[in-house]
Amino acid sequence: MIENGENIQVEVRKYQKPIKILHVDDDEDFLKITKMYLEKHTNRLFDLHTTTDSLKVESMIEKYHYDIILSDYDMPEMDGLTLLKTLRRTQDIPFIILTGKGREEIVIQALNLGVNYYLQKNHDFKTLFTELSHYIQQIVETKQKENEIEKLSLVVEQSSASIVVTDINTKIEYVNRKFSEVTGYIPIEVLGKDVSILKSGLTPHETYKSLWKALLAGKEWEGIFLNKKKKDELFWVQSRISPLRNTKGETTHYISTHEDITQRMEMERELTKIQDQNKAMLNAIPDLIFYMSKEGRILSYKGSQNDLLTDSPDILGKLVNEVLDKEAAAKIMFYNQKALQSGEMQCYEDVIKMRDGQLRYYEARVIPSGKDTVLRIVRNISDWKFAKKELEQANILLKEKHSQFEQILNAATPLKVVSNEFIITHVNDDYCSLFQVKKEEIIGKNCFDEAIPQCFTNKCPLKSSDKSSFKQGSNLKSSVETFMKVSPYYNLNGEINGYIESFES
Repeated sequence: MIENGENIQVEVRKYQKPIKILHVDDDEDFLKITKMYLEKHTNRLFDLHTTTDSLKVESMIEKYHYDIILSDYDMPEMDGLTLLKTLRRTQDIPFIILTGKGREEIVIQALNLGVNYYLQKNHDFKTLFTELSHYIQQIVETKQKENEIEKLSLVVEQSSASIVVTDINTKIEYVNRKFSEVTGYIPIEVLGKDVSILKSGLTPHETYKSLWKALLAGKEWEGIFLNKKKKDELFWVQSRISPLRNTKGETTHYISTHEDITQRMEMERELTKIQDQNKAMLNAIPDLIFYMSKEGRILSYKGSQNDLLTDSPDILGKLVNEVLDKEAAAKIMFYNQKALQSGEMQCYEDVIKMRDGQLRYYEARVIPSGKDTVLRIVRNISDWKFAKKELEQANILLKEKHSQFEQILNAATPLKVVSNEFIITHVNDDYCSLFQVKKEEIIGKNCFDEAIPQCFTNKCPLKSSDKSSFKQGSNLKSSVETFMKVSPYYNLNGEINGYIESFES
């Protein structure tokens, strides 16, 4: 793994499995001595198998999967070089040859066949086994490193993040499988190319400036790029780039990991858009909005200082009893708790007396939000309250006027009320008595169609094109000696709203 961008550290496993060794020699005594020495004089666990028959080696390897083959050179069935040649066709197991002969041609032949080490038996046993132990140790350590490197390679290759290794001139030397999946480039298309092949031109210049400032200082850098795929499709990556150093401390490569965050960025952008829309809608709402904890702490709010009814310049984070009077705070806490306990919205109205003595009316809706918080939506309904009060007073006055009008209409004089469209809207009892009609028979009818008496039809002052001639009242005598007087009545704008006809016998 990479630590601080300075080097690569491979964790060596603490538990070491026994090393499986197959010793092949036609000398049984030498087999026993070798096994005894290795088990007694080394600090490593060995699982040492022996055989005097070199023809059995392949089947034993297939069964036990040995880590090392230790073989004598001179054996009757198959000599060590022939065995090595046979195994190298299918196996790559480390191979050590022990021989009592030190001819140069044998050594060269063994090396050409791929032997790992070559030891002569004519040394004293102590020297021989010391060298043998050393060679075995080297083989084991090399194998372990190869295994760890292989595991590390698998981790890198199968990583869920794209991994890129470049030289100090940013030429690509390695990309993993995920890189190809994300970008669409196969390794052969990018190896040797500059990493700028991924540049979209849309990443801010400051990002690259920050990157190189960190890398040239030998530090790790982390940031976001807007890159371009092989097919020119844009994608976002969260990147971490580190310098790699050799044993002299010199930077030789850069290794970078890139996580495709395109979906996350799109979601964040959509979320920001929604938040902006919600903010715009909230700002368009004249209501006060508070987000409170169950303890009454104001977590967030929307509203002007004038509407908040408090002298505190900053109420955020404060308890409601710290910014409002005791009575108002108690009522707020009561409905907050009621909403949390019931899980239902609570609505109520409140009135607050201002410093100038005026009353301000509010309607509050308390909505539970989770187990420990509430949303309070508070609307100033003062204008509505005052308008309602004025309307109620106007209705009272209207009823009084209507009562007075009814009294006038029901006076001991036959009366008929006609609209501007000459529709009969009202007649009193004396009118019905004088002309022997019922109210329901003529109300709603055109006054000229239902003229009573009929002689008024053509002589009615309402037929005149100049209505001003009877604004103060006009008299008309009928053949039955009945006089009709027509007077206009007006609306609040001074316009004629209809006519009142009175009759005298």
